[in-house]
Amino acid sequence: MGKKWRVFMALLAFGLLCMLPRQTLAADLEADWNANATITIQDAQSYAVTGGYAWLKYVAPANGYLTVRISNPEGATAHATGYLALYNSAKSTVLSSRSVFYNAAYPDNAYWNAFTFGLQKGHTYYLRIKGDNGVRVSRKFQKVKEAGGISKAKAVSVKKNKKKAGVIFAGSSNADWYAIRLTKRQKLRLRYTVKANGGLKISIFSVKQQIGSRNVYTTTGQKKMVLYQYLPTSKKTTGLEAGTYYVKVERADSGSSGYYTLKWN
Repeated sequence: MGKKWRVFMALLAFGLLCMLPRQTLAADLEADWNANATITIQDAQSYAVTGGYAWLKYVAPANGYLTVRISNPEGATAHATGYLALYNSAKSTVLSSRSVFYNAAYPDNAYWNAFTFGLQKGHTYYLRIKGDNGVRVSRKFQKVKEAGGISKAKAVSVKKNKKKAGVIFAGSSNADWYAIRLTKRQKLRLRYTVKANGGLKISIFSVKQQIGSRNVYTTTGQKKMVLYQYLPTSKKTTGLEAGTYYVKVERADSGSSGYYTLKWN
């Protein structure tokens, strides 16, 4: 086969390739969530149709927590389902689970349609939506005055029956520390509420060691953790010795963040 013939066949093949329908990459949808608290993504704009994500940009006005609520858009013919995830300002690092499933079929079950993230003042975040169909996404932000200490040595003292509140920020490994002073031997009843994506970890320490720990997910109402000593010889329980105890609140894993309250008696 001559050189000219090979060139001709190559040009012919290229021409035929150009005539085939081309698959174009979908353009992602982006919306300003500070300007509009509710964003509606139509069926035609969903990931299932376009192959492109919807990115909702939000700049936190203060330290606090963002509650995301999912619902069906007006005129929906099917319940909104899909996945969401929280990302950093560059859309390069995921700050939550990569695939938080939502389903608007259960409006009374917050597990499927309400999600909470701890946000830091001035930081820019993106909520990524990968929808199976259209969906309405609403947000509500609650400012929280931080109460916890940044380390055990700087733990903030908590008086009996006085509530403390705090936020564990998305993407941050920092923890909040509190100190409880027992003036007599007693059982320590730690009462808490949590609103968190991925859960928070609450640990209790004596001066020498950890004496209790629990991973806590979003609670319905106030929950309680009771700490005491078990006496193996008598098989009875008794209160903790008088002294200082420490409470540490942190994320349960790298994709966790949210809001909590604590008090004790």
